[in-house]
Formats: sequence, C-alpha cells, structure tokens
Amino acid sequence: MKSPFNLTPRPFLYSLAIGAVTVPGVWAQTDPSLVNHPAVVPVGAGLDSVRGDGPMDLTEDSVSPEVAAAAEGSSDFSSLFTAAVRGSMRLDDNMFLTPDDEDSDVIITITPTLQLANDEDAKNTWSFAYAPSIISYLDNSNLNSVNNSFALELGTRLPKTEIDFSADYSEISGSDRFVSGQIDKTTYGAKLDLTHELTGKTRLDATLGYAKTDYETASLFDTTAYDLLLTWQYQYSGKISLGPYVSYGETEVDTQPDHQAIGVGIKFDYEMTGKTAMIGKLGYENRSFSGPMAGSDHNLFTYEIGLSHEYSGKTEFQLMLYRRSNASYSIASSGYYGTGLFILGTHDMTDRLTLKSKLAYERDSYYATSTVSAADLDSHYYEFNMGADYEFNDQCTFGMNFIWRSNDSETDSSDFDNLALELFSTYYF
Repeated sequence: MKSPFNLTPRPFLYSLAIGAVTVPGVWAQTDPSLVNHPAVVPVGAGLDSVRGDGPMDLTEDSVSPEVAAAAEGSSDFSSLFTAAVRGSMRLDDNMFLTPDDEDSDVIITITPTLQLANDEDAKNTWSFAYAPSIISYLDNSNLNSVNNSFALELGTRLPKTEIDFSADYSEISGSDRFVSGQIDKTTYGAKLDLTHELTGKTRLDATLGYAKTDYETASLFDTTAYDLLLTWQYQYSGKISLGPYVSYGETEVDTQPDHQAIGVGIKFDYEMTGKTAMIGKLGYENRSFSGPMAGSDHNLFTYEIGLSHEYSGKTEFQLMLYRRSNASYSIASSGYYGTGLFILGTHDMTDRLTLKSKLAYERDSYYATSTVSAADLDSHYYEFNMGADYEFNDQCTFGMNFIWRSNDSETDSSDFDNLALELFSTYYF
C-alpha cells in the first residue's frame, strides 16, 4: 500500500532534482555525433556530483535513449522482452568543433536496442538493456566505430521504504565542446537511492553515486567521482515540502589535484498550481583540494531550480536555472563554476506530430586548483535546437532536429560555431 505522504514531483522536475538534464519525451533522441557538452551525467551521478566538466549536456545521454526507456511486461516471458532500432543521419558543418578550418561530414548511426524488463508497477522491479551504436562517417571512414552501452536497474518497494539501484556502461566517440577533435571515452556509473518514510509527514532520502570516465585522448584527464546526498523532507502542506540536505563529493583527477566538496542547503518542492510546479535546492559548498601543490579552498553559493508549466493541453514549457562547481578534465589543475539556464518547449500539433525547441546558455568561470596553475578565464556557451517528431504508427516514428551551437571563450582556440541537421527514425518491434 502506498503511503499518503508523497513528495515525488512531476517526472521532469524529479529528473532535475537528481542531477539529470535530459528530459524524457522532450529530447529523447541521442545526438548521433555523440557531442559531449559539459555533463553527460551517467546513472551514477547524483544531485551534487562533482564529476566532469559541467552540468549542461542537453543533447546526449550516457546511454542511448532506448536503453533508458521503460518496458512494460507480464508473466509471459515474451512480453518482458522489447526491441527497437534507431537510425539517424546528421549533416554537421564543424564536426570537431574547431575555431577555424572546420571539417564537415555526414554521420550515419544505427542503434539496435534489446531490453528485458518486468512490470514497472511490480513490488520488485528489474531491467537490463544493451544498445550498440554503429557509427559511420561519409568522408572520415577512419573514425567509424561501434560503441556499446549497457544499463541495469533494480528496485524494491517496502511498506515505508523504497530502494533503487542502477548501473551503466557506455563507450562514446565524438566531439567535445571543451576540446577540439575526435574524443573517445568510456564511462561507468552506479547509483543507489533509498527513501524511507519516518512519519506521515517526514521522509529521509539518501543517494550514493559513483561515476568514472576514462579518456583515450592523452591530453584529457581521467576522472573518478563519488558522491553522497542526505536529505530530510517535511510535508509542510499539500503543495509544499522542504527540508535540509548535506552532501559530500570527491573527485579524483588523474595526475591533477583531487577535489573534496562538502555542501549544505535546503531542498524544496512546490506545486504552485494544477499546471505549474517547482522543485529545487539552494545551498553552500566548500571545495578543497589535495595532492602535490594543492591550491586554496573555494566556496560557492549553489542552486538548481526547475520549473514546469503546462500552458495548455497541447503545450508545455520547462525551465532550469543552475550554478555548480566542477572539476575540469580539459585544463590542467583547474575547476570552474558553471552557471546557466535552459528552456524546453513542446507543442502537440496533432495526435501524431509534436514540435519541440530548446534554448540554453552556460557561463564557465575557471579557477586554479593548484599553486602553480594560472587558470582564470571565462567562456560562454549558447545552444538552440528546433525540431519535430512524427509518430507514423504505434511501431514507427520519424523526426528531425536543427541544431546551432556556439562557444565564445577568452581563449581563441576554444571558440567555435556549429550548425547541424539531424534526421532520424525509430522502429519498435
């Protein structure tokens, strides 16, 4: 029996609360060039993850979207098994995100997905998915690759306690907005979520996360991150819940000073109206560094605020504002403050045709993590996407995305402009 004490916000806002920035059903298609904007947040990255170069990957998941999709099942084994295949073609005018001498190409990606999962409403849930991506370049065949992705999810529901575990593995090849060129990397993630109802109006949440990224590019630094988040929530009214949180995160950066981050603050969930909801956290973080010639501490006011508004039965908007501190994997002995926002919009033109758009901005302000580093620069990243999805029938969908991205940095070598057009289709068996 489910408890009447329910602090779970709308799915979009909950995804923001746990540190993910990909919104199911809005931008569910993976960028076939596997562009890694600041944070390809894996399953193992929690709300206060200190992994990677930022919190703003809006076009790519660490695993393919089909892997992340939920599967419904029954006692019939055949109904536990689902399969799909996605094909895409991307015309990219600056595939390596370079400031000049841009390389353009046509990139074709085929991603079959196999998933085995039981009923998501069962007391004990489980799912396993495998999705290899076969990537081919028209003019740069030497970059052709097959990238594998795996995802595992386990969950159990007790009278007053919910426990969820997830793990993922991904091989990723493509461009990266923090460094020009073709970047190959492997990501590993794991996350354990525990929710326990203390009383009819109070709840304790705990999240333990692990994320590791290995780069094949020698100039980039491998990272391993661990994070813990503890939150006490109080149901103040039928529309408001809030409570304090404490967090600890540690990021090991290969050959560079390691990061230790301690945070405190408040989390809240506010159902403003029947069509508008807000969820977020406001806090303070102290970040220290260890290792040879480690630098002085950095303190930061952090926030993540998500807002969802259903404008009409056919139109919905989502907004997120955030400010976080991150370890840099591209600049030696450096970290940076990522401050940004993104706005997502969807409109159902018909029962089958959905229009979608996205506008995003992030400012990255770098700081030194060692006494020998002189990192002190800013960069500004902009992105605009516009596209459409068409459901041909229950088994087949088509779509297209137009993507514009630009980076304006104090370092000219980090500047770039990029236009791309993506056409894609997914078939569900």
